[in-house]
Formats: sequence, C-alpha cells, structure tokens
Amino acid sequence: LESKGEDFKELINTIQNYLQSAKGCAAFVLKPTVLGLEVSMRLSRLAHNDLGIGAVFTSAFESGVGLAYTAFLATVSDANIHKKQVRRYPHGISTFSLLNGDTISPPFESY
Repeated sequence: LESKGEDFKELINTIQNYLQSAKGCAAFVLKPTVLGLEVSMRLSRLAHNDLGIGAVFTSAFESGVGLAYTAFLATVSDANIHKKQVRRYPHGISTFSLLNGDTISPPFESY
C-alpha cells in the first residue's frame, strides 16, 4: 500500500509540474469506474482545491449501477469545492441513452 501512495504522490507532482507551465486546462475528465473511487476523488480534490480547475466525471458505457456510482461521486465532488472561483462543468453520464436496456429497474434514465 505504501508504494501505491508513493506512486500517487509522484503522479500528483508530475501533473502539478506540467500544469504550471501549461495554459488552457479547464478541467480533469475522470472515469471513476476505470480509475476507482479513491483515485477519482483525490484527483478531483487536486483539481478543485490545488489547481483551481474543474473536475468532470464521465461514464464509460456502464449500466445504471455504474452510472449511479458516477453521479454520486460527481455530486460529492461538486459539494466539496473550497475555492469559489472554480468553475463547475456538466458531468458526462448520459451514455445510458446509447444502451438497449439496463440492469436495474426502473432504468437509470427514469431518474
């Protein structure tokens, strides 16, 4: 576990160093079903609180279960913005419209 923490710190340092000289980055686009809960939320906090940019949660063609998970994380992320000047962006969780059916009942699109 400690090596994973060190890997994440190294990733954060790389991102911060790169973005200090870059212009035009408005938001991180995060796919929590690919990245996982912890990494997604840590990157979201980094974006909002340290870099002053947005964090957009998007889906990767999941069922209603994965979309609900992504929607929940997006809501928590937006609620934890501590800098007033950070812009909020729409999250990309509408991939359900491209699926033939859903694994939950009622389907995600009904919410």
